[in-house]
Amino acid sequence: MGQIIDQFGLFKSPISKSTFIKMVGLLLVAGGMLLATGAFMPKDKMAKKQHHLLPYQLLGIFAGVLMATQTAINGHLGVILKSSLHAAMISFTVGALLLIIIVLILPVQISNLKLAYQNFSKQWWLWIGGFLGAIYVLGCAWLVPQIGTGQVIVLVLFGQLFFSAIIDNWGLLHSKVNPINLMRILGLITMFIGVVVLHFI
Repeated sequence: MGQIIDQFGLFKSPISKSTFIKMVGLLLVAGGMLLATGAFMPKDKMAKKQHHLLPYQLLGIFAGVLMATQTAINGHLGVILKSSLHAAMISFTVGALLLIIIVLILPVQISNLKLAYQNFSKQWWLWIGGFLGAIYVLGCAWLVPQIGTGQVIVLVLFGQLFFSAIIDNWGLLHSKVNPINLMRILGLITMFIGVVVLHFI
């Protein structure tokens, strides 16, 4: 989606036409992503791990489309406001208002929020998700006018897959342990080569 936004300059994003080298880089990134996420696992293992997961995977793809679109919009908003910080603030304010409305409409037990306070002493890092999200949105809003939406999304994707592999391998932040295997390492290396081709060649 990021490359499409750059190709046509959607949401006033800087236009960056596709070239043969860029397409090779994108194919390397896409292939590396598939390797890193286990898409080329043997069919019997794939069936055990991904049975009935297609609707959720499609939702994940849709979330990626939304992320690329949000990145481009926030980048242009930062240009209009002449401040990436103000763009990030508006983005988070609108998002917070929407979440408040959703919580008020849906049958969600607001009393469950106290569990976050109760676990603060043991797991203080539960509270920094919004802080990290703010830095992410601010960083993307600043980067888009500099290097384009497509490259921002590709670099973010590589960072996500690389660090998620580290988190999974050691079960950091109470995540489920999922040891890094050769296929995942090859995927990350392939993605890294694709990022280098896209960004530096």
